[in-house]
Parts: sequence; C-alpha cells; structure tokens
Amino acid sequence: MDAKIKEKIKRFMIKAKLETYAGEKNEDAPIIENGYLYQNGNLSYHDNYKGHFSSSFSGAFKVMLEDREVLSGSYNGLFDENVAAKLDLSSEKVKTFLKKALRQSKSSFRGPKFFKDGDFEYINDREFGNELIYFKGKIVFEFNYLISFSGF
Repeated sequence: MDAKIKEKIKRFMIKAKLETYAGEKNEDAPIIENGYLYQNGNLSYHDNYKGHFSSSFSGAFKVMLEDREVLSGSYNGLFDENVAAKLDLSSEKVKTFLKKALRQSKSSFRGPKFFKDGDFEYINDREFGNELIYFKGKIVFEFNYLISFSGF
C-alpha cells in the first residue's frame, strides 16, 4: 500500500475514534444497529459489535476507501464485574476513564502505551493488541484487538 494512502487512512481512523466510541459526546455519532458509522470524504468507518460494556462484548470494523476495504480489525473486551463490585466501581466510571485514555493518543488507533489518572491506570501493549485498565492496582477491564491494512 502506498505510504501516503496508509498515512491518510491512519489519520482518518484517529479522527473516527474521536468522533465515535472515544468521543466525549459520542451520543451524536451516527449509530447503526449495535455499531458506529463515520464518513469523511471518500473514506468510511463501519464498526459493529455485540454485547455490552458492563460485561463482555466483541466486534469488528472496517475502513472503506470508496468501494474497497483498506483496513479491518476485530476486538473483544471484558469488564470484570466481580472485581469491580469489591472495589465499589461502576462500569460507567471505567468506560469514562477508557474514553479519556483513548483521547490521549493522537498517533494511534487506540490509546497511548500508558496513561494514569487518579486510581486508574491504562496500559496498551500495541505489539500484542492488548489493553488493561487497573483500578487501585486490580485489573477491572481487558480489551484485545487485531488491526491490519489490506493491500491494493
């Protein structure tokens, strides 16, 4: 894939992240049934998922350049309700922190390698596509992802 096109797609995905699932006001994002749709020019982002953040969920997304798929990925996440209950922690607080962490990176489809805010810590192992959220030293959320560019 041409380096300029790849960079354009990367910038688009970062913008799509901020305009949909990681946005502060993502309730304004166009929502399709169990997912998001974001378009800008000849690029479009389609994200479909099953499940709920308050337990477990999985999904897949793709980026289209006109009528060709140029990027795709899959993911799954798990909020540990048992650990969170012992810490008197709601899924909404974890979700709010996750969105804040994801907004910290302007150069990644997901979040930075590390982000800390109060009792929360976010760790993103980009090599293995694994994110963890700790609260008071205990893992309360795990997210796994795989992202790949499609060739032309």
